[in-house]
Order: sequence, then structure tokens, then C-alpha cells
Amino acid sequence: MPSRKILYLIIALGISISLILFSIQKTAPEAYVSPVSTTSLIVESSLSRTSGTDTDQDGLKDWEEVLWKTDPNNPDTDGDGVNDGDEVVQGRSPVGQGNLSAKTISGTYISNQEETLTETDKFSRAFFEEYLLAKQTTGSKVSPITQENIIQELMENQKPFVPKTYTRNDLFIEPTVSLKSYGNNLGKALSSNPLPQGQKHEIDIFEAAIASERAQDLAGLSPIIDSYKSILRLLLALRVPEKATDPHLNLINKISKVIESIESMRSFFEDPIRSLPAIAAYSPGVKELTNSFAAFEIFFLQHKVTFQQSEYGYLFVNGL
Repeated sequence: MPSRKILYLIIALGISISLILFSIQKTAPEAYVSPVSTTSLIVESSLSRTSGTDTDQDGLKDWEEVLWKTDPNNPDTDGDGVNDGDEVVQGRSPVGQGNLSAKTISGTYISNQEETLTETDKFSRAFFEEYLLAKQTTGSKVSPITQENIIQELMENQKPFVPKTYTRNDLFIEPTVSLKSYGNNLGKALSSNPLPQGQKHEIDIFEAAIASERAQDLAGLSPIIDSYKSILRLLLALRVPEKATDPHLNLINKISKVIESIESMRSFFEDPIRSLPAIAAYSPGVKELTNSFAAFEIFFLQHKVTFQQSEYGYLFVNGL
């Protein structure tokens, strides 16, 4: 299977910034996280600096050496007197006798057992095939523009992010529950399970892990995910008045979407291509969640429901 780092480098080579750059508002319910701030995240920023490296100066970048199964520290892997880069340009195998073909290289580089392939594996295989074809067609290096076009086309064909959606059938709808009682129970659920003092924001954790290329650092996202999931469970267990069904369901689905986005951050190194659409949905997901919370202030005002400062429902009096 291909090196994950090589896949990151491929993405960094030419992928459209719009696909991997997203503005993220570090905002959430007041009971949950930090003040609003904005940051930009380029998923492959730390790796893009090395995407042009050619350690052995043989005309093949280090990430291309993995594609051709050559030694990045040896300019003539098969020792036939011709450096690896020249052999590739000539359509000859740099690791032995014979000519290169996109089908044979991609077929040996990545297993064809579809059921065992991740989305990243499939993306890698498709990229390698298209890259090899382009290189053989031109008989020379593939331009950065061509690389970018290949990647953009492949990314457009990736599966979109479709978060889990809850319906009325997942709720406990109880007409006899008053809106005031519901509001207090809702406020209590949202105020529960706060994160510990000093907990880093999910985006700070994700950015740091990408920069250091340490998958284990993404474990720092687990307490955040667990906190959101705990709140989600409480919301699903609440007795909801009929009038509050729509805003309550909307809130649950927005929380669920954010949870899946953060879970995709946590699994990024396992299958980055599969994770990217969900990660890209994080920013709009947080904004939608914030709006969902804000809608409850209007909802309770419209129904003339008020809360005292000592009540959990007071959370909604001045907005979240």
C-alpha cells in the first residue's frame, strides 16, 4: 500500500486551495468552548514544502520515487548506468528491464482487491494511472498544471459528505410537557459535560497534528467528541413538546454533523481522502450549529416563555 505521506505530498502538489483551505470559526455554545476567533487551515501546508525535494538529484522527486518503487537516495536504482529519471522519461523501467506501462505499474503498486481499499488507496491508484499516462503521452515531466487538473478531476468524483440525519421518529415527543420545563431541561443538557480547563480547541489540535505529522496527537480530539456525544444523547432522551419538535430536531442534526466532522479530523491519517469532505464541512457546520442555538432565543420569546437567572433555561435569555 502507498505511503500516506506520499499521498499527502501528491495532494499538496496541485490540489485547488478551495478544496483544502477553509476558514473556521472557533465558536460553539457558550457552555462549551472559547471566544470567537478565526483561523485558516491548509491541510497540507507543512508537507508542501517538501513536495519538490529530489534527494538523489536523479530527476525524480522523492514522492515520485515511491510511485516508481525506486530508491530516493540512489540516482540509479537498478545500477544499469542510466539514472532513474532518464529511464522514466524514456519509458523504461528504472528498477529492471522492460518498458513502463500505467496499467502494470498501478496494478503492482496498489492491490486490486477493491474491498480492502480505502478511499485514499483508490484515489492514489487513480492518480498514479492518470499521472503515468500523462507522463508517457508527453514523454517528459508532467507539468504542475496537469497534475493539478488530474487531482481536481479526481477530487470532484469523490463521495460527498452525508452526515447522519435524525427524524421525528428518533424523538420522545410529549405534548403534555410545558415549554418552560422543556427549556430548563434543554438548558441543563447543553450545560452538562463541560470540557476541562485548558482543553485545546479542535482546530488547534488538528493543525498541530498535521504540522507534526503525528497521528497520535489527534487523540486529543477524543474528549471533545465525547463531550458532544454526551450532549447529543441527552438531547435525544429529552421529552419534547410538539411545538419544539422542529428546532429540537434541527439542533440535534447540527450537533451530529459537527461530531462527524471532528471524528473525520481524528481519522485523517487513516484515510485522508475520505476525511476531507467531512472536514471541509466543519466550518459551515459550526455556523449552522450556532444559528440553531440562537434560534431558541427567538423561539421562547415568540411563545412568551421566560426564565429566571437561577434556571437552566436562562441560557437562552441573552443568546448562547
